[in-house]
Amino acid sequence: MYATFGQEFYLRETAAAAGIIAQSGSWTHRDGLTAQVAQRLAYPSATMRARVAEKLLQRLSAGSRDSERRFAFARLVAEIGDSEAQRELIYYAVSRADGLIGALARDALTPYFLDGQPPRGATEEALAKYNTGRLLTIEPMLTLPFLTWYAREAFGFHSERTVALAMRILRQAGIVLSVSLSGAPKRTLAYTLAPHGLSLAAFLWCLYDEFACDSLPPSTDRIEQAAFARTFVVPPAVIGARLREAEREGWVQFATLAGARRVSLPLSTEQLLDALLPQ
Repeated sequence: MYATFGQEFYLRETAAAAGIIAQSGSWTHRDGLTAQVAQRLAYPSATMRARVAEKLLQRLSAGSRDSERRFAFARLVAEIGDSEAQRELIYYAVSRADGLIGALARDALTPYFLDGQPPRGATEEALAKYNTGRLLTIEPMLTLPFLTWYAREAFGFHSERTVALAMRILRQAGIVLSVSLSGAPKRTLAYTLAPHGLSLAAFLWCLYDEFACDSLPPSTDRIEQAAFARTFVVPPAVIGARLREAEREGWVQFATLAGARRVSLPLSTEQLLDALLPQ
């Protein structure tokens, strides 16, 4: 279901690659872009530079579900001028290109840390067995051994190394904090939810990316439980606050349709960029 990968978060490198795409004006000459990105990387091996460059471009191309908007996403990452929003946008793209990262966030972290329930598909008994029961009486944490077991059981994913790397990327993205548990027979790495929100810029891009092509505007409830919201592991209150900000700016509009309070998305891709990029 999910592929293994060996790359880190690469925040600065991805931002630099986005700048190269923005300067080029399009994604048309992919080989040329790969070569330009590779030249900017510091690895001594040409093979490694090419491999990482291709991964960076793969991730940036995943920043939009619509291929027509991918150049706009690269421009947004390169020119946003807000380091927090830039990191969130890059995380969104990374979590979509390397799907295990987003799956762990949505199916394991969000149910456990926000909903107060076992990860999706896991029982209380399995959580206690593989996560150690003592963790349920202190600050909520999920251990790496549990997450490795969960990936195997829930997704049929067997690479322990990739699960560990996925969690490291979630830490680098500011979604979780890692701690080393003492008192266990051997060192056990665990994760707790990091204090974080979601910038208005990243929220708007993700909102439009997920819902702009829907024939019926999404309800507020659906947006609060959207895939992107669960990928960022943020509660409905954060999403509701961002919706109200966006409404004040005229970037979304509320209406009652089909018996539900719905959110229409009136901006074109260019209008969205104009709204989000510094003038």
